[in-house]
Amino acid sequence: MRFPRLILLIAFFCIPLLGNSQNRKQFMSKYSSVGFGGGSSHYFGDMAQYHKFFNTLATLPRWSGTLQYTRYINPQMMLRTNFSWIRIVGDDYNYSTRPNGSVIPGFERHFYRNAHFRNDIKEFTVTGLLNLLPQHNRSAEMRNRFMPYLGLSLGFYAHDPQAKVRFREAITNTNENSRWVSLSAEGTGGQGQGINSSTALPYENKYNLIQPVMPLSLGFRMKLADHIDLTFEAAYRVTPFDYLDDIGSDYAFPADLASSGTGFPISIPSGMIAGVTTANLSQILADRSLEVIAARTGKDRTKSYELAQGKTVSKDATLQFFDPTTRQIGYDPVTGRKLTTTIGGSRFTKPWDAYATVQVAIHFILNTGVKCPVIK
Repeated sequence: MRFPRLILLIAFFCIPLLGNSQNRKQFMSKYSSVGFGGGSSHYFGDMAQYHKFFNTLATLPRWSGTLQYTRYINPQMMLRTNFSWIRIVGDDYNYSTRPNGSVIPGFERHFYRNAHFRNDIKEFTVTGLLNLLPQHNRSAEMRNRFMPYLGLSLGFYAHDPQAKVRFREAITNTNENSRWVSLSAEGTGGQGQGINSSTALPYENKYNLIQPVMPLSLGFRMKLADHIDLTFEAAYRVTPFDYLDDIGSDYAFPADLASSGTGFPISIPSGMIAGVTTANLSQILADRSLEVIAARTGKDRTKSYELAQGKTVSKDATLQFFDPTTRQIGYDPVTGRKLTTTIGGSRFTKPWDAYATVQVAIHFILNTGVKCPVIK
């Protein structure tokens, strides 16, 4: 007698759903999917300008990976939770020079600043997705074969911008003591140092390594099989934050950083104090304009200097940035005094950094459970 009772129980729950044929056509059983994928990542900010959008997309793209859980709540709308690991990179030298090492006119200030960074972003978001085409299906198997969609997300990310410390010894011309270090811990813009001794204005507080984010996405979904989908999605992240690249303020006064930085052993060029000593890491990372090499890649910047020496390459700039014969670093590691420079107090920052991803993901439709039979 158990079997007839089961039939009666199923009928009891199913009959109310069969009100009329029009409603049955619109009915869709809710289902879920899990997906994973990856693709490229792209940085926008002080080392990659917004107004050169396509050039920025093609400059130093990196990788991203994603894990997703999606709940289909009706034929047009979905709710998705998403975890992504995204690496972004920026480099003034790479952005401002041609393959032969010459400086691109108009990018002299980037070349002079000589900053760089990398940042591994761990992002968690909740996304509302909207299908852009009508869909009248009663089950996952009957979903459209092709569907474009829009997405709006809210969430947060954890990050930690880093830069490479890498000095070239003057005589042997070799690289030594190369490593990546956390920029936020060193307070390169004077963050957390109180009052600027030069301007008498307060420094900013140290920035938080957990920040809010609002991704905007556009994609399309393809049905490969009854229980498998493929998605292609581009997403742009709006971040009310200017320190993804650690550049969000003017240069700090060197003496203010003297007690805050980590000690770092470096080789000192001849003409200063020969040998190995300890340099102040905050001072080194705060201003890299007088470093002869591009620290991320190790490329020698003297070639760029020689290509443009004495030549006016824009209406207000001549590439007289440093003396390549001295091979000096930006700060005297013993006294903490800044060596001769002409850049002034500004790092010419722009508001709000951002990042984007282009990803391909495969999704597996989960079991949709027991469904009522369609009555014709």
